Amino acid sequence: MKIHPSFIDGQLMSPEIAEAEAIIRNCVHCGVCLATCPTYMVTQNELDSPRGRIWLIREMLEAESQAVSAQVVHHLDRCTSCDACVRACPADVRFDRLIDFARTRIDQQPESKARAWLVWVLTTPWALRIALVGGRMARLGWQLRPLRHGRPVGLFQNLLGERLSDLVSSLPLRFDPPSALVAGEQMHMPARRPDGQETPKIMPRGHVLLHTGCVQQQMGASITEATIELLTRMGYVVHIREQMGCCGALAHHAGSPITAKAHGKQTISQALQAIEGQGVSAIITTAAGCGTHMKNYDETENPSAEWENDGHFVARRVQDIHEFLATIPLPIVPARKKAAAEITLAYQAACSLQHGQGIINQPLELLRAAGFQVQELADKEICCGSAGIYSTKQPALAKDLRARKLATIDQIAPQAVASGNIGCITHLQRADAAPIAHTVEWLNWACGGALPAAASHVFGT
Repeated sequence: MKIHPSFIDGQLMSPEIAEAEAIIRNCVHCGVCLATCPTYMVTQNELDSPRGRIWLIREMLEAESQAVSAQVVHHLDRCTSCDACVRACPADVRFDRLIDFARTRIDQQPESKARAWLVWVLTTPWALRIALVGGRMARLGWQLRPLRHGRPVGLFQNLLGERLSDLVSSLPLRFDPPSALVAGEQMHMPARRPDGQETPKIMPRGHVLLHTGCVQQQMGASITEATIELLTRMGYVVHIREQMGCCGALAHHAGSPITAKAHGKQTISQALQAIEGQGVSAIITTAAGCGTHMKNYDETENPSAEWENDGHFVARRVQDIHEFLATIPLPIVPARKKAAAEITLAYQAACSLQHGQGIINQPLELLRAAGFQVQELADKEICCGSAGIYSTKQPALAKDLRARKLATIDQIAPQAVASGNIGCITHLQRADAAPIAHTVEWLNWACGGALPAAASHVFGT
């Protein structure tokens, strides 16, 4: 690979350029990645595959100008960052790192400012609440703009884009955060047992910090509540720090490293305070995308020495809820286990969970231990099209991938669906089909908790 001389001054020797060059050199263009790439499956365009994108990134680095061509932006933006190609690659090509580097370059272009604005909306609680209200207003017909090209256009559809407007308008309106998040610092002690008796006054099993994130606070508060209920029932003291907020994952994958690093720094600081002040031994995540990003804090955003040390310290303590629960016997209620045996549950594997964190069997084993008849999807390794903010950036491709995943689910004809990521759950939910809820919500029900709200109309209370 020959990098153009214009990159020598201050860039050729930068860690990003050196890492990108090394990754590109490792690719032998074997084509194994083609069978795992969701966008290539849809378009059959070589440039929409990891191999084709590597060619484009190489051309971008070799170009005389630092400006990124429209063709490069088009095809790189279509990548879902599902990491399936990374897991499948026989040469261990870190395409995930390469695409993040390329998107950082793209973010420097003027036309990417809308993406930064979208990340801000999704990661700012009050702004997202306004977006939720606006989306609902648009769905109810509050068209505040005149006709455009023969159809009415709502104010919030203009601001958010049609896909995000449609997405948020289909969600339950919730003006208040879950009760666990009202105060800046919350500590939840072991709860009542399923039989109504108080938990014996014994030493707690341990202290954990629950990362509640940003989007999930507004779009999936029931996931947080189910996690707290289950962990406290198992004897853990659950700490929540509201100021942790966004972990930086959305901004990172949108190619906004400055914003991502700011979010990450805040999360790391809050985590360190909890570890040192409350004796927290594990940081629990329930959003797969957040967990993947936080586990890589020591290698993202070209960290400084201080960031790398603190980030590594925090990253080693991050555990997805599935891997945390897999090491502890669950207090399954016998009657609930008997009821679960009558439920066929399809499991949709989130890409950031299976490819990003290597968590594959734990969710299946947990659900089966709870009594559910669990079925895996035939295309379990293929992205559903949610992929963070992907469904708002690439609505047509996201819609196609969603339709494919829903067709696979319908082949099983399950009574319900479980998934480990709020993005997938939101993207795949349908009013007239099997209810979909987070794995921890199903497990909490099996241990004596409330039935997932999405399933109450199907299974009753």
